[in-house]
Order: sequence, then structure tokens, then C-alpha cells
Amino acid sequence: LFAYSSDSAAAAMSAGTAFWTMICFPTGLIGYVYVFVAQYYGAKREERIGVAVWQAFWLTLCITPFFVIGWWLMPKLFIFSEHPENIISLETSYFRWMIWAAPSTVLTAAMAGFFSGLGKTTVVM
Repeated sequence: LFAYSSDSAAAAMSAGTAFWTMICFPTGLIGYVYVFVAQYYGAKREERIGVAVWQAFWLTLCITPFFVIGWWLMPKLFIFSEHPENIISLETSYFRWMIWAAPSTVLTAAMAGFFSGLGKTTVVM
């Protein structure tokens, strides 16, 4: 038994999965900056670290329009999946609130990669 309603739980599950599907690849791609930061840090080429991190920031900006497309497209996919109308409404609302956080979630991966590459993993934790 769910604390609020089973409809809300069903909507949160499918909307959350849709959100994760949209951010999973960009987050992994952007988080890969830690490899470059660690390489440059270990090679004593610290002047190159900023370039790698800024590339992650710029790539995040380039990916952001896809989240806007998702904001518009995902409710149509919920309808296409033939979910009940009341669940579609909840899924759409939940997904659209979460998608606002997508760029900052991806950017967090860049910052985590920066600190992890420097070996400052306690900052990430």
C-alpha cells in the first residue's frame, strides 16, 4: 500500500524511468571528463584541466535543447503507451518538473569528474 496513491506511484515510476533514460547517456558522457582531468593532473599539465572541464560545460549547453524536446515529446509517448488518462496527467506533471533539473544533473557529473580527477573524492561524496 502506497502512502499517497497507487496512481502516483505508477506515474512516478514511469516518469522517473523516462527521465533517467534521457539523462543517463549525457551524464555518463559528461562525467568522462574525470579521465582527462586525472591524466593532465598526473602528467603535471594542470593548464589543460580547465580546457577539459570547460568542454564538459559547453557540451552540457549543447545537450540542453534535447531536454526541451523531451519536455514536449515525452507526454506524447505516455499517451502512445496507452496509459490511463489520470496516470498520463500525473506522469506528464512529474516528468516536466524533473526535466528542469536535467541540465544541472548533467553539469553535476562534470563537476564530480573534475574533483574525482584531482583525487578529491570527499568533495564528491
